[in-house]
Amino acid sequence: MTKRMSALPIALLSLTLLTGCDRGEELAATEVLNNTNCKGAQDGLHPVSYADVARLRGSTLLSMSAGTQPPDASSQSELLLFAISAGRQPTPGYYFSLKDARLKNGVAELQLHWQTPDPDSVQAQVITYPCIVVGLEAGDFSDIRAVDQHGEKLGEVRI
Repeated sequence: MTKRMSALPIALLSLTLLTGCDRGEELAATEVLNNTNCKGAQDGLHPVSYADVARLRGSTLLSMSAGTQPPDASSQSELLLFAISAGRQPTPGYYFSLKDARLKNGVAELQLHWQTPDPDSVQAQVITYPCIVVGLEAGDFSDIRAVDQHGEKLGEVRI
């Protein structure tokens, strides 16, 4: 007994194979900071400095002690730093995680997962400001976009 496949799934499979799935070129990116209570984090996507990262943690950068040589300039990181925040949240349990970074049509896209607490969970009533800072190697792009797991834009910036 032979089973017949409908024409629609075959047509969709053929179209997918012919056109491919353009996920874009992979970019090197890393989580520099992932904090559930960033101090002074702004909603959206914003370029930041290392001093800003320390401030988001609620601290400051330590200066070089006397007699210590600064690192060789060639060993300095060339990372572009970006803070992503969803602003003020009413309870703990909200946080970001970096899933991927891709170059798509000349735009660097940071793909994040935005975790929310289970609606039935019991949470402390504490205001939080979760954020993530992503370090991205410079590349052939002038726009950065952050999206969540549903493809919703969290922010965009031109550098």
